Amino acid sequence: MNIFFTSDTHFGHKNICGPNGFEEKRKIFKDTHEMDKAIIKSWNKVVNEEDTVYHLGDFFLHNSYRACIDIINQLNGSIVWIAGNHDSHKSGRRLENYFKNNSEGSKGKIKFCPSGERLIVEGYTLYLNHFGLLTGPRKKIFSVHGHIHAAKPMYLSHINVGIDNIESEFKDTPFGEPISLDSLLECVKRRESIMVENGTYSIYHNTKSMEVGQKIQEKILLKKGKASIDEIIERIESFQTSVSSEKSYDELLKDIQESLKDIQELNQIKFIGVSEDITRTFFE
Repeated sequence: MNIFFTSDTHFGHKNICGPNGFEEKRKIFKDTHEMDKAIIKSWNKVVNEEDTVYHLGDFFLHNSYRACIDIINQLNGSIVWIAGNHDSHKSGRRLENYFKNNSEGSKGKIKFCPSGERLIVEGYTLYLNHFGLLTGPRKKIFSVHGHIHAAKPMYLSHINVGIDNIESEFKDTPFGEPISLDSLLECVKRRESIMVENGTYSIYHNTKSMEVGQKIQEKILLKKGKASIDEIIERIESFQTSVSSEKSYDELLKDIQESLKDIQELNQIKFIGVSEDITRTFFE
């Protein structure tokens, strides 16, 4: 038996797909029927009937009860469904009870969880929820989640397994394909090594996460000094936009260190470094 993780399939969600859909990866589908069919095909390509898939929320949207049953019956494996913000607890329980009492070969196919689950694998604690959990900089603890679609998580200890995710570790995973436990553990171990090496965890910055990023920066940095939060964000944004320049990584790193020098002194924090894609900034 193998274990997989996925989230935010949004079966039946009209506004998410098509040329005017709000998720880039789904614009290629002309309608929900085509999108749903593609997700089911990708799912079944890697998941067998004896496998278990942890679905971390936003399974369906605007589907009838019978349509939900039909989709679940087409998906391989047993499903642990953790509720997302678009998932009705009443409908989730109803579907769980239907499959619990089903005598047509899919008995017990789905388990509905209104909150979350916890897995302990190879010494790592994985909290499975729809939303990322603020677990703090604790060793070997990771939040596995969905909800944010194609945005990057705030923290290195947060891992987005939604099918629209843009996590660098899963960039070769085809759209709709659940992420295997082996792939997730590779990601966890890589990030753990970065955190151990730097003695901290990182903050991501991009346009979709800027508002939340400002609040996180405020909590972490302003407690140690008096620099303007807008100034801090502006400085970090400025060197991110310079990534497209012709400068080498070493040149960019030097610019970043110089740019943040006065803020470091003002806030009494130590700038450690950035990742090679200049999207992660490390402080302690």
